Amino acid sequence: ATSSTLTQQEIRCLESKLVRYFSELLLAKMRLNERIPANGLLPHATGNELRQWLRVVGLSQVSLNACLSRLTTLEQTLQLSDLEIRQLLADSPSQREEEELRRLTRAMKNLKKCMESLESGTAASNNDPEQW
Repeated sequence: ATSSTLTQQEIRCLESKLVRYFSELLLAKMRLNERIPANGLLPHATGNELRQWLRVVGLSQVSLNACLSRLTTLEQTLQLSDLEIRQLLADSPSQREEEELRRLTRAMKNLKKCMESLESGTAASNNDPEQW
């Protein structure tokens, strides 16, 4: 039981760090776009962050492909409501749909919350884990 508890704590810690790193990445991209507008020569939105984020959240390949076929950026995904995320995953016939839906909606909420706290300067400490 002790080993299992320790493993869960390590997973939570890593999930929290990943949420923070992705938040910092998105905020840096927003600041870059404010200073240097994308003019076609320098694409600021590659979509790689979205693919990486969905893999980190733990979506199946079927669900990941369903999301990538309808979304292009992580920023776009942040704008989706829980209902829109549910509809997005409903299009993929994954056997783990409910678990993936729970993980993705929770992860998106935590990402938004972390970005807001970083923007306002009230970033949560590592003692306040944000995992899914």
